[in-house]
Amino acid sequence: MSGELRKKLEAGESVFGVFSPYADVTVTELLTTSGLDFLIFDGEHGALSEESATALVLSCERRGCTPLIRVPSLAGRVIGRFLDFGMQGVVAPMINTAGELNELTQAMLYPPQGSRGFALTRHLDYGNGDNSVVQALSSNNESLMVIAQVETQQSLDNLDEILADERLDLVFVGPADLSISLGCPLDFNHPKFLEALLKVSAAAQKHQKHLGVLVNQPEQVGMLHSLGFRFFAGYVDSIISSACQDFAEQGATSISVGE
Repeated sequence: MSGELRKKLEAGESVFGVFSPYADVTVTELLTTSGLDFLIFDGEHGALSEESATALVLSCERRGCTPLIRVPSLAGRVIGRFLDFGMQGVVAPMINTAGELNELTQAMLYPPQGSRGFALTRHLDYGNGDNSVVQALSSNNESLMVIAQVETQQSLDNLDEILADERLDLVFVGPADLSISLGCPLDFNHPKFLEALLKVSAAAQKHQKHLGVLVNQPEQVGMLHSLGFRFFAGYVDSIISSACQDFAEQGATSISVGE
């Protein structure tokens, strides 16, 4: 499924998904019925553990939705366990230097590209797949999505060095943390923030990397698309909250109109 996501991005198509902080299979199944291309399970801010990953991945696989994990740290033991259970890519927050990105890829990939520990877990079909285990290791290294979040002034300062990494697939802008770091908290129309978006866009084009961003409203997608963004993620809590508020307000309005 990460292959399908990559294929769409390489064809210039836009893909859509959401961050989910929930380790709940029913919620995950509900989300995957809505036609999303991917889900990012939020191990940084959500109530998620490595042990809950398998059931969530299975729910995604059933619907052809790519399961990704935002990790709470760059610790190899943490990242490796999420991947062992079947997550098909890693979203790493606060990647500020090329060294931190290298730490991420080392944790994600098997030797010789990385230093990930080996075990015959579900992502390798427990050693019972059609291909040899050696082939499966190589295929796993190639298929995993490596996604680095740009969220600070430091990451902007080191952008060229970070994006020069050949194994990086996608650079993802975290608007809230980036705006705070730039001194314009949550002001996404501030000249400093807009300048930062343009800088990331230019660097991504230069290094031929895919571009992703967290969006609060669907109306934001058009402008961001014009800057080269193709990977769009909402946050499910915000989407549900907004939809519930709209439902209550529109229901109340329909009553007042009818009176």
